[in-house]
Amino acid sequence: RQLGFRVRLGRVLKSLYGNPMISAPDEERKKEIEEAFADREVKCIMASRGGYGTLRLLGDLDYTLIRDNPKLIVGYSDLTALLNSIHKMTGLVTFHGPMVATDFGSEQPSKYTLEWFQKATMSGRPIGEVEQPSGYLRRVVEGVGRGPIVGGNLSLITRMLGTPYQPEFEDKIVLLEEVDEDPYKVDGMLTHLLLNGSIKKAAGIVFSVCKNCPPPERAGKPINAITVEEVVRERLERIGVPSVYGFNAGHNPDIPTIPIGVIGELDASNLIFSVTETCTS
Repeated sequence: RQLGFRVRLGRVLKSLYGNPMISAPDEERKKEIEEAFADREVKCIMASRGGYGTLRLLGDLDYTLIRDNPKLIVGYSDLTALLNSIHKMTGLVTFHGPMVATDFGSEQPSKYTLEWFQKATMSGRPIGEVEQPSGYLRRVVEGVGRGPIVGGNLSLITRMLGTPYQPEFEDKIVLLEEVDEDPYKVDGMLTHLLLNGSIKKAAGIVFSVCKNCPPPERAGKPINAITVEEVVRERLERIGVPSVYGFNAGHNPDIPTIPIGVIGELDASNLIFSVTETCTS
């Protein structure tokens, strides 16, 4: 509202459903998404939070309706499935970015997050170099890659493999992020991507800081003596694709909004990630 938007809350936000995994039955959640796309007054659809259950909707959504009624759709985490499936099935640009409860719900939301949300969705110009507040970005594999951006939460990307909705990685800049996972599980998911094969043909890979990996209560266990960064390095050095680790995205504080489906460029040698194509008009 402070940005001048008129805010409408979705029905299922206050739903009390018997299944604790999801907020409402699949058909009701699907219907609400389609109604939001069909509504001419709606310009942006932003998730309240992540969680679980978006993957269950992919096979039943009316992608023709969505394609014919383009909107901004923004989120991360569980929304990874929706962002990438909508882009793949319709060609629309979607946005890996902040959510209402987790990012904009506090009295003082991150100025960085707000600034980059506005740059990505309201400026009508390419974002350009994505300046990072953490200063932690590390080179994994040198080189420069350029291509459309895809990706999001590693767990969701892995679950989408083998379905019609999985993102294609060939000649793409692949953004990956994760939260609350043991390093060996991150290793397993990255190995799954490597065995799938297509990520070996990516133009570049941007791996975010893995928040709470491992979770604090499991940090002292011997299996977690290796770090996620070490896992990422060992896995990605094998394929030789330009790669960096330590980007701020998804479950981290101070996150940029990254458009899925527009051209990005990763200069891993100089630790520069840029969005070079306009994503809104």
